[in-house]
Amino acid sequence: LGDVYKRQVLKGTKAKSVQVNGSLRAHNATINVFTVNGLAELQQTKVTGAANINGMINAQNTTFQGLIRLISNNAKFENCHTKNIFVANSKIKPQELHFSNSHIQGNIKFGGDGGEVYLCKGSAITGKVIGGKVIESC
Repeated sequence: LGDVYKRQVLKGTKAKSVQVNGSLRAHNATINVFTVNGLAELQQTKVTGAANINGMINAQNTTFQGLIRLISNNAKFENCHTKNIFVANSKIKPQELHFSNSHIQGNIKFGGDGGEVYLCKGSAITGKVIGGKVIESC
């Protein structure tokens, strides 16, 4: 991966590889691959490769074209398009994924059990939820 940052802000830029131990804020950016150990906040961003998040993610108007790997108990996606999502097992339960006006084209797989997927306001998944349950009343 590229350079490691404690806090990284990407605005209107393109990045091949980003690794952050802290927080990542991306707005109107294109990122190939990224790893965040901390908070990831993405707005109007396109992720063309894998996204690895060990912490919280808050994504708005963002497209993920590769696998999303999460170690998180809370993730929020609003007006997003994603492919497959893998949520690694965490000691903190329940592990919640919140989607609002978002489309998941693939599977959501939880490494343990007890995962919860909230599909709100027009959200849909074309694949399966494995190791968790779908909650549509939100």
